Order: sequence, then structure tokens, then C-alpha cells
Amino acid sequence: MKTLSTSLTVALLATLAGCVPPDVEPGTDPAADLGAGGESVARAQSGLVASTHYVLRNPDGNCMDVPNRSNDNGAQVSTWGCNDGLNQAFGFVFHDTSSPELLEGQEVQIIARHSGKCLDVEYGSAEAGARVLQWGCHDGANQRWYLWALPGGKLGLKSKQSGLCLVSAPSGGGLIQDDCDATPDARRVWGFTPTVVPAPPPAGTSITLFRDGGYAGPSITLAADVPDLRAYPGWNDAASSATLSPGGYVSVYQDINYGGACETIFLNTPDLYKRLVGNDSISSLRLGSHCRTVVLFEHGGYGGDSISFVGEISNLMNLGWNDRVSSMELSPGSAITLYQHVGYGGVCQNFTTSRGWLSDTNVGNDALSSLRFGENCGQRNIGVKNVGSNMTLSYRIKQGGAWGERSSDIDPGERVGTIFNDTRDIELEVSVDHGLVWALVCTKKLTTSGDFTMRVSGNWAAPSCDS
Repeated sequence: MKTLSTSLTVALLATLAGCVPPDVEPGTDPAADLGAGGESVARAQSGLVASTHYVLRNPDGNCMDVPNRSNDNGAQVSTWGCNDGLNQAFGFVFHDTSSPELLEGQEVQIIARHSGKCLDVEYGSAEAGARVLQWGCHDGANQRWYLWALPGGKLGLKSKQSGLCLVSAPSGGGLIQDDCDATPDARRVWGFTPTVVPAPPPAGTSITLFRDGGYAGPSITLAADVPDLRAYPGWNDAASSATLSPGGYVSVYQDINYGGACETIFLNTPDLYKRLVGNDSISSLRLGSHCRTVVLFEHGGYGGDSISFVGEISNLMNLGWNDRVSSMELSPGSAITLYQHVGYGGVCQNFTTSRGWLSDTNVGNDALSSLRFGENCGQRNIGVKNVGSNMTLSYRIKQGGAWGERSSDIDPGERVGTIFNDTRDIELEVSVDHGLVWALVCTKKLTTSGDFTMRVSGNWAAPSCDS
């Protein structure tokens, strides 16, 4: 078999779990006699962790989606505008673990993150045009897919049952299977974006769980992955607070075998009821960062009240957190975009690391109103921050050979910025107020598309710039 690109090889590592028994007819529901949400989901997901969940995007920019976040068998999978929802995240269980690499021809099951159900060709059909649904996971060939390498490093998915490809319907709407060679790339190609890049734990990482809040009551310290806390009598769904070894981070899950809601804990947490996973709800855990998580703090330096999220939030006002955030912790391997306005509007900035002081960012202190995971900000935010003691600054920017207007005055402690929607080279000139004239302090030529803030310190007689 031919090895795919290195980035995909690294991104789609996974381990095989035990699946439901193979004596199940394709298209039937093996969980039917197990009660609502029976064990079949947990069994099919064994070994499937958040680090193997991906957003599948087609060339028109839409994402694979289970409509209305349905948990029902028979919901037809479709494409929709990408929205960071769990119904647009899919996991892969490999059925050939002879190689840790993602290979052309690798056989997988594809599992919807929100429902735990598998992509399934309706009725096990071998006909072109058959619908692709979500259905309780079983071992039928109509739930097996091959990774198919296309020219130009592109990737498709081919049904084991029929040999046809997973494509979007020609008229839009739901997904179907169709002839691979006759289908244009616009309908058959899928791009894979991991919802989080897994970060291995620092050496010596451990987590101590406490029965009561405030680090009180009986405790247990764990220094290895635990797929099922029932192995430690009395500790499944029993933790109310947690501490970490210095510098460590651990991903915790509501269900056994790394299933259900998950988040990465990277700070000592005296009250787990404030976290997404919740109080008395941890059933498995993995060392390292395997779940994207952001924790917002009321004060700088990660102080004061806090709230955690694992998905997009369009309006923090609804949660009592609008214009209230001063610092944020981001799980290792994650990326997030913060916005000044509700509905993902206004000044925005992408982050891939935690920030103890949002006052030093383009979004600013007590100014956050919405957020999205991923790097979604296409703006270029340029600013100058006056950290001096007795001087007034201004700046102007040259772009396309012409100087723009001078900015408003920047008094001590203030930051003034502007937004660009293109990535051409610019030159930033900072000046200090000397009464009737603006005396040049420094210039900086910017040749990249990223955000930039010039910090000016000192005083009007001896200012200095730090880029």
C-alpha cells in the first residue's frame, strides 16, 4: 500500500478497538436489544479518542454534517456551512493496526462525535445513488470505508460494500455513494482537519482526584491512562476536585473508553462542577491534551471566576461573560479565535497558546464577546501600545507607497490599532509628541500577514520600541 502525506500520517493515528460481534446483518441495529444508547456505541468507540476526531471539508468549503445534531438511526449525513459543532466532528477506527501510519487502502469506520453512530450505506446497497446515513455501529461491510488517495495529494473515501465513493449529491443536500472515477473532485474530495492536535504529557505527569470539592476527602493519584475508572473501586463518577503535577495536563471524559464529553484540565481545579465534564462525572482519563478546551478567567494571570468551553460561543452575554474576560488558558495543540463583538464580529485574533493578560492582545481586556475554535481570523490587526510614563504617541502606516493618516493620540497605558483586510507589506512609523512636532521614535517594516503590536516604553526624552 502507498503511504499518504506526512501530515495526514501524523494527524490520523488511531488504535483499533473491539467492535460489536461480526454476526450482525448490514443495515440492522445491533443496539436494538441493549436499551437506549446501548453498549454498542461504547464498544465501537473503544480506543477512539478526541485526538482522532476530524472535520471533513469539501472543496466548496462546507463540512460533513449530521443535520440538526440528530441522534436517530437513519438520519442522512449531508454537508453544511462549517460551524464547529460536534455533529461536524467524526472519528476513525482503524481495522488494520499492522502499521501506525495512515495508508492508502486503510479500512476504517467513521463515527459521528455527537451521536456515537457510524456512517452507513442504506440497506447495504451496492447501487450508485444510495444514501449514506448514520446508524448504530456494527461490523457490516456497509459501514467500512477505504481511504483513497487521489492525484495532487487529495483524499477520498470508498465503500467496502460497493466500491463506490462517498460524495455529495449533484443537486446538493445529503451524501450518497457514487462512481468514483465519474464524480468530479468538487463532490468526491474531502479535506481532513483535526479538531485538536494531540499534545503528549510532560514527563512525570499525574492527576490527583478528590472525592470532595476544595481538594478534600479521599483521594487517588493516577500517572497512566485509565480507560475505565471502575477498575478503581469507588472512583467512577466520584471526583469533585483535581490537582495536577507541575506543568502537567490531563484529558478527562464522562464515559468509559474515552467516550462522551471531554475536556483537558491544565490547572488545579477545586470545583469540577464548574467544568464541562462536571462534578461526579469522570469515567476515564488520558495523560496529555486530547480535547480542545478553553478556560476564560475574570482577572489577569488566570485569577478570579472562570468558565470553560469546548465549542463555539456566539454571544457570551447570554452566559454573563460578555466584556468580562482578562485571561484565558488554551489546551495544548488547540487553536482559537477571540472576537470583540457578538456573532464573531469586530476585531479578532487567533491564538495557539494561553494568554495570562489579554490587555496585551488586539482583542483587549474586558472586551471579549464571542469565540470559535480554529484559526478563523483573516484580519490583520496592527497596533501601538504606550507603556511609557509621561509621553503621548501616535503612528501612521505606509501601504502601497503612500502614508496613511496619523492615528489618534495614544496616552500612557493606552493601545490604539487598526484593521487591514489584505496582507501587503506595510511600514509602521511611531512618533512622540514634542509639542508642535511629532518626533520619530521608530519604524518597523512588516512583511507577514500576522497580527502585530509595537510597544513603546520610556519617556518623551528617551523612548524605545519593542516589537
